[in-house]
Amino acid sequence: MTRRLERILAQQGLRVAVLTADVPPEKREAWLNKRLQGRVQVTISHPKLIETGIDLLSHSCLIFYQTANSLHTLRQASRRSWRSGQRKPVRVLYLHYEDTVQASCLR
Repeated sequence: MTRRLERILAQQGLRVAVLTADVPPEKREAWLNKRLQGRVQVTISHPKLIETGIDLLSHSCLIFYQTANSLHTLRQASRRSWRSGQRKPVRVLYLHYEDTVQASCLR
């Protein structure tokens, strides 16, 4: 799913990076900073990869296309942009279909 989203967004002219599990946790902050220096506009990642240990101050809008299996993981990941030093308003969006298990969990 992530590669498909990357392709769709890139076709719209956005600069996209995909954070995968291949990047060790202790190197994810540096990975992100390097991409931001390259003027990346969108970062795609599974919520589990950003659950802890990374600040997303540069990302004032987080969009969850798919929810994780754990609401705890989802909540932790959604707080990566709400950090000390954040000067922009933060938006967190959860995309889901009505009347589904996802909707029930998010409620």
